[in-house]
Amino acid sequence: MSRGIGWGKAIVAGEHHVLHGATALAVALPGVCTEVTLTPLAGDRLSVQGEPLAKPLLERACELAGVDCPVRAEVSSTVPMSRGLGSSAALAVAAVRAAVAFRGQPLDRSEEHTSELQSHLNLVCRLLLEKK
Repeated sequence: MSRGIGWGKAIVAGEHHVLHGATALAVALPGVCTEVTLTPLAGDRLSVQGEPLAKPLLERACELAGVDCPVRAEVSSTVPMSRGLGSSAALAVAAVRAAVAFRGQPLDRSEEHTSELQSHLNLVCRLLLEKK
């Protein structure tokens, strides 16, 4: 079993400017987090319990980390969605950390993987909001 945690964030100054490459002041919110737990599983490659929208992101995190056995992923989060507190990033970070830990190797700053996963999750969320 492995576990990954990603914390929420609050941008104190520069909220909208950071989207255009400017500097911002942000703080982590350790009491507000997303946790992903992976356990070995017989059967399908990945079975997600918790947030159903997270399945494609979790599958990609496992693929990027080299996890090649079936796993069950449990996702729990206290980071509110669509509130600017970094719920997408928290899930992406937790997924990458859990997948790398599952493989049994230390995390080596997988920033490019986290960015790819966050972009994927943002797209999924946008598509779901458009359906409403």
